[in-house]
Amino acid sequence: MTLIFNEIHIVDGLDNSFMIAAADRRITYPDGTHKNWKKLFKIHNLHGAISYYGLAEFQVKGKKEIINLSSWLPNFIKHNAGIDSLRTFCVTLQDELNSLAPSSLLKRYPSGFHICGYDKFGYPDVWSIKNYRKYENFQHKDLEGAY
Repeated sequence: MTLIFNEIHIVDGLDNSFMIAAADRRITYPDGTHKNWKKLFKIHNLHGAISYYGLAEFQVKGKKEIINLSSWLPNFIKHNAGIDSLRTFCVTLQDELNSLAPSSLLKRYPSGFHICGYDKFGYPDVWSIKNYRKYENFQHKDLEGAY
């Protein structure tokens, strides 16, 4: 189970806030083995952060290439440094992930991303991208084949 934490605290109105983002590093495979990988990354140009949970790696649709999110996400952030809004960043990320991740895998394993930062006016903004509709009694439900 991943532990991630993304919050924006408003101190004295929207002009005075600060962001906290944290994540554990443990990746556990279905067979019980585990590794330590980074799950939290800065989005410098948007004064924000992104973290992920669930799927940590997957084979690209129709290819032998394996995507490891701990190395893929920093590259995605770097290649999209020209994006000027958190919303556009999230839509671009969602589109890219849906073009790469096999829907058959997403239908079996819950997965998601928490993204927080600031908009062009300096106001806090928080987003979530996930492949399920409900979370009840500590269970992800209604898994979908796309984010």
